[in-house]
Amino acid sequence: MDQPVTVAEERTLRRSLMTALVWIGAAAGLFWVLHDFDWKEFIADLAFIEWKWVIPAVLCDVFSYVVQAVRWNYVLRPLGSPSILRSTQAIYVGLFTNELLPLRGGEFVRAYLAHRWTELPFSVVLSSVAIERLMDGVWLAIGFGIAALATDLPSVFARGAQVLGVLVLVGVALLIAVLAEGLKVTHALERTRAGQRHLLSMLLHFIDRLFEGLQTIGHSASLYWAMAASLLLLVTQILAVWFMMWSYGLYFSFWVASAVLLILHLGTAIPNAPANLGSFQVTCVAALLLFGVDKTTAAEFTVVMFVILTAPLLIIGTLSVLWSGLSFQDIRRHARRAVHSRR
Repeated sequence: MDQPVTVAEERTLRRSLMTALVWIGAAAGLFWVLHDFDWKEFIADLAFIEWKWVIPAVLCDVFSYVVQAVRWNYVLRPLGSPSILRSTQAIYVGLFTNELLPLRGGEFVRAYLAHRWTELPFSVVLSSVAIERLMDGVWLAIGFGIAALATDLPSVFARGAQVLGVLVLVGVALLIAVLAEGLKVTHALERTRAGQRHLLSMLLHFIDRLFEGLQTIGHSASLYWAMAASLLLLVTQILAVWFMMWSYGLYFSFWVASAVLLILHLGTAIPNAPANLGSFQVTCVAALLLFGVDKTTAAEFTVVMFVILTAPLLIIGTLSVLWSGLSFQDIRRHARRAVHSRR
């Protein structure tokens, strides 16, 4: 007689299946981008890179995460935020995690570090990350609208912007409802059949912790400053892409660079392979094709930008992990434990 599958085994199986699908998708994306890639021509083209534009691109990219740390501190300010240096360190540790592991677990890692350093409840810190993502969505929706007016975007991306706008409105409405009504979802667990509880309990308790954290952060004037910092964050990210485009001889306008970055954000929004491998390359090449760049040049530029902007992130991320006083495995383990706890 077959032994029943335990909850832990089922969870492991789902995680393994999801990881396999992520890697298959990444491999398919890379194959489409690189299957006709001429490496000899690519190496020869590297000699024509204008490095005077690469340096400001890297500086803007690095600075964007400092701006993100400032924004995060504004969100957490009513409760006692960590220092800007600590927030930046936590963000880079999270980014480093995303570069090495699939499914973007770095958000939980940076939330755990802030929880550890401030002793704020993990649910509150994780809710602050959710608020950040909502702010990003608001500015991305606005940015798409401006880019659509300033550039000739295909209808498919105009529709994508409309979908993003609807999702942002839903998110804002949910935030207002949580703050005004104190929504809770754990009562739904009590109405769930016993055989289904193990499938829903973790999700429902996780959502409850997020709602509790949102209520704790509450209505704060510092959230307006966080929204302003979100705009600055988006601008620095656009500048990084714009300077990289100019370094490779793609002399497009700031608005085209904006459209490319916004499309990149859409294409990599869903948790996927480490470092957005595959999805980043496919989305970047597809975005450049929309503006008349041939596929060979687009693929070459994508490889160059990915390597140049990822290298500083890995270096600073490694130093941030070492400075944290914990090993990378320790951080992963503690973050997973914090997620499963109810604190």
